[in-house]
Amino acid sequence: MHYPNLFRPLSVGAHVFRNRIISLPNKGKPVLGETGIPSDLFISYLAEKSRGGAAQVTVGDTVVDPEYGRGRWAPLTLSTENYGFLNELPFAIKQNGAIASIELNHSGSHANPPHRSPVGPVSYVRPDGVRVEAADIDMINRIVDKFAQAALTAKNVGFDGVVIHGAHGWLLGEFLSPLTNRRTDQFGGSLENRARLPMLIVDAVRKAVGPDFLIEYRVSGSELVAGGLAIEESTAFIRMIRDKINLVNVSAGLDHIPEVQIHVQPTHFLPHGYHVKWAEHMKKELDIPVIALGGITTPELAERILADGKADFIGMSRPLLADPQLPNKAREGRPEDITPCVRCMNCLADASLKKVVSCSVNPRLGRELRLNGEYAKKPKAKKVLVIGGGFAGMKAASTAAERGHSVILAEMTNRLGGILKFSDHDELKKDIRLLKNHLIAQVEKTGVRVELNKFLTKRDIAAYEADAILVAVGSTPKVPPIPGIDLPNVWHVTEFYEKKLSPGKRVAIIGGGLAGCETAVELARRGCSVVVLESLKGFARDANPLIANALRQTASQLDISFLDEMICEQILENSILVRPAAGGKQFFIETETILYAVGMEARSQLYGEIYDAADIVAPVGDCVRPRRIGEAIFEGYFAAMNL
Repeated sequence: MHYPNLFRPLSVGAHVFRNRIISLPNKGKPVLGETGIPSDLFISYLAEKSRGGAAQVTVGDTVVDPEYGRGRWAPLTLSTENYGFLNELPFAIKQNGAIASIELNHSGSHANPPHRSPVGPVSYVRPDGVRVEAADIDMINRIVDKFAQAALTAKNVGFDGVVIHGAHGWLLGEFLSPLTNRRTDQFGGSLENRARLPMLIVDAVRKAVGPDFLIEYRVSGSELVAGGLAIEESTAFIRMIRDKINLVNVSAGLDHIPEVQIHVQPTHFLPHGYHVKWAEHMKKELDIPVIALGGITTPELAERILADGKADFIGMSRPLLADPQLPNKAREGRPEDITPCVRCMNCLADASLKKVVSCSVNPRLGRELRLNGEYAKKPKAKKVLVIGGGFAGMKAASTAAERGHSVILAEMTNRLGGILKFSDHDELKKDIRLLKNHLIAQVEKTGVRVELNKFLTKRDIAAYEADAILVAVGSTPKVPPIPGIDLPNVWHVTEFYEKKLSPGKRVAIIGGGLAGCETAVELARRGCSVVVLESLKGFARDANPLIANALRQTASQLDISFLDEMICEQILENSILVRPAAGGKQFFIETETILYAVGMEARSQLYGEIYDAADIVAPVGDCVRPRRIGEAIFEGYFAAMNL
């Protein structure tokens, strides 16, 4: 068997897990209006995860007391009035063989309830001016009852278990943590007192649902801040409730402190398996099934964690957004077919900002219901020419071939990968490298005919006699109009990596967008002293807030200087002459190597020349407008699906 530890069944309580992969809760918005009723789109999204082969699929972050909810979106409501609608959630999961679970949470101090104050362990005024009230005994009893009622409702509508969310600084985490619980009554002080509310809730939930219903407790192994909860107390707390629960889910970090929020879902600046050390500690100390998580994106890493005895289950959230079929593909020995998560955090950023489920590498995510209907039938086979072997072109070519078309992919260089071929030489881009290699593997596996070193003119294209042409020729780096830009020690960042050049000890990077800043991190990790120069105010403005935050924190620990609102006047042999944009004296920055990353320009000319060369001619990806990987993959996929 491929990955024998990952696919060995395990009995927990009255339930048998078909493998060791747990689909963790995430922030999809599953409701219609203010009713708290799950939508058909959300139900189909969950069914897709179950069909993909996960052992358990968990519905995310369900508020037990809507009157004390977040206020930013309508929560899924576990109420008797919604029984008939709620029943479809566990059914959609269980019909495909997975265990159905739902996460229960109380927002505590971080709620935004209308017409009332949020509640927490103690009274205080939040930075946004909202007053938080300390939960009195009546409120504590209400909270306990709400958790028990929600769990019973979950059982009655067909769920197999619940996850009690006690991590990341939400209410139960607030009570358990010495950082936020400064009460002096029986609910504060010692660990036993701080644990009293979570223990009351666990007792009440177990009494409500009976012995055969699964209870999983989610805890922060460490809150990663001075004075916060640490692994020793987390482990001691789980030991207190060990006989009442079935599994422990070991996470880390806090959602409400930016410095550690980025550790809750580790970005590409952190190693894979970042949280595993805390799960391993609990596994050694406690006799209870332990779920490890935190940037575990490949079956190889998951198998190794299990084989080493560090955990009993592997929790995955973002990897199963990127590819819900990851478990099935791994079980069948097809790891090259797994679409890798690149840890770009656009899923969480979009969920928080746009209230939608999204993924940069999976254009089907959240659209499963509609797409399964629209594209159920295969089209009449066409002869398709795809021009350009970057991410958009490769996705278009392999998708078209899967749909039954005869596909030729013409690439003007000697290998596929587009501008992101440089990821082969940048360790910070290892997740992008996995995605590139996956797309190349899919082109090869689907039978696409690849023609390398093919720079096609309009006359060349006519000779293919294609029914459809997809133009995916990408973009080219902008060259800043700075005197000296053509000196031999000046390179675009991608060209520098491709040529495997030595940067020396001192590097200056012109351009403070995400590309320039990430290059600075990579080179600083190699031991370089780096200066990043940006003409506008701020850095990494093109990054989502989570990645920008992670970038700032990572860079602060390295030898990187950021100088914004600076104009580069001239590049000399071993220095750059700069001046402040707002005025002031010029000065020199000494450097050995100068790199630039000031944006890209679309290669739009070819499409303008051949727009009428076939029945269907469509531009996709950066040749339309330079953007992110997600847009390239989205456009390549749907251009092929629409043929």
